[in-house]
Amino acid sequence: MNRKSPDDRSLGGLGASRELMLWYNQIVYVPFGLTSSIIENWVLIKCFFYLAVANDQFPDAIPPPARPGPARPVPARPMPGSRKAAGGRVWPVNAMKNPNDMGAGTGGKATLTLPEAVYEDRQLMVITKPNGWLSQADGCGDRPDALEWARRRVADNRPQGGRPFVGLCHRLDRQVGGLMVIAKTSKAAARISAQFRERAITKVYAAICLGRPDPPEADLSQDLLRDGCVTRLPRGQESGTPCRLRYRVLGTGTVDGARVARLEVELITGFKHQIRAQLSSIGHPIYGDGHYGAPGTAPGGEAIGLCSTHLSFVHPISRERMSFDCPLDKFWPFARFVAD
Repeated sequence: MNRKSPDDRSLGGLGASRELMLWYNQIVYVPFGLTSSIIENWVLIKCFFYLAVANDQFPDAIPPPARPGPARPVPARPMPGSRKAAGGRVWPVNAMKNPNDMGAGTGGKATLTLPEAVYEDRQLMVITKPNGWLSQADGCGDRPDALEWARRRVADNRPQGGRPFVGLCHRLDRQVGGLMVIAKTSKAAARISAQFRERAITKVYAAICLGRPDPPEADLSQDLLRDGCVTRLPRGQESGTPCRLRYRVLGTGTVDGARVARLEVELITGFKHQIRAQLSSIGHPIYGDGHYGAPGTAPGGEAIGLCSTHLSFVHPISRERMSFDCPLDKFWPFARFVAD
């Protein structure tokens, strides 16, 4: 063992290894002297072993005295409402560009830039997702997502700490805002997801489309398939997935001078970009949806005229029917719609 001064890396006031050895010889090796119990001897040997190892065998286990000089900065923990992106960069989620701020004066400016919790209990939460937010992270790390926001919200209110469970039961496209349900337990996630698969959940959207659909109320039943990043109708011998929705015209008007119609759309089946593709197939694409033939009027393509406004489902534990509605004045381009 290395000889050290009593003041060098002292632990518990016992000094260095020399003092430990003296203490050990005087106490432990005196047969039945100061100790009369095998258990007491075992405890003392155990204490000596740990102290000796800490002082000599692993000197780095006890930090050396602080040296004079500039203090090393401690990395800050991301605050709630922020997210650490790929590459270690921490950015506030409300600093991301958001098309909801693209209003014309105070009367046309939408206000939702962060998700809001509409309802929350121990099993689930219902939130409103802003346009431009992902439902779930896509691995790029450069866009905020609703699932991570929900996880941080649960963690901030979780006294036991740790990484809480949150489960995504369904998705909204990045450009689509509105209501989402997120499970907080695995049981709730399984039961809510089963309701989506069994089409037991009522999903109603508000849409602004170019022109005015005729007839003003109809069911659309078409086969759809994915083709790269878009959804389209099958061609020739191609086969697709049967999809169905029901729409109703609520009124007509203008958005920034463009003639549009406001629709209520009930989604009966669920397919990626289903509403966008089916309305485009009848010649009335959603306003701002450049992927499906409408002018890309939203800067950066962060929003389109589609919003999830109504959700109704059975609570996974209480079995009660729950219904939620979302106001449209917080979303682009609904805040800029001028009725006839």
